[in-house]
Amino acid sequence: MMDKKFNRWLPMTALVLMLLIALPACTTAGTESGVQWMTLEDTQWKLLQLRDEAVPEQENMMRHPVLAFLPDGRVAGSDGCNRLMGGYQEQGRQLSFTQMASTRMACVDGMEVADSFNYLIALVRSYEIKDDLLELFSDSGELLMRFQVDTAAEN
Repeated sequence: MMDKKFNRWLPMTALVLMLLIALPACTTAGTESGVQWMTLEDTQWKLLQLRDEAVPEQENMMRHPVLAFLPDGRVAGSDGCNRLMGGYQEQGRQLSFTQMASTRMACVDGMEVADSFNYLIALVRSYEIKDDLLELFSDSGELLMRFQVDTAAEN
């Protein structure tokens, strides 16, 4: 008698277990509560803030400052005036930029942002991603730069 009950419930139990395993795979990958988890790689980050000052949107800036972390340890982007490229090293939450280079154009507008960007990026030692924000910190924990996912780059 016990075997019949067991045999009747076994397929149902197996189905429930399979659903519990499979359902998370059916949700949006990398999400929790509908907010996609961001990673450094495969995301273009638009600069919002240098230290405690917002980066102004200027019509005549050649490019808004952005960073894109490439899977092979390279980084590319713009400081708002010049294109930049180099390398990065990431270990856990530790982050540093290496061998950074850029074009050397003089821009009428945006040079203050570009100069600050290039100075501060050399001081970066760690990072944190919160929702769609990337924050870069100095070795003392000071917020140096804040970026947001560049949704225009995703389209």
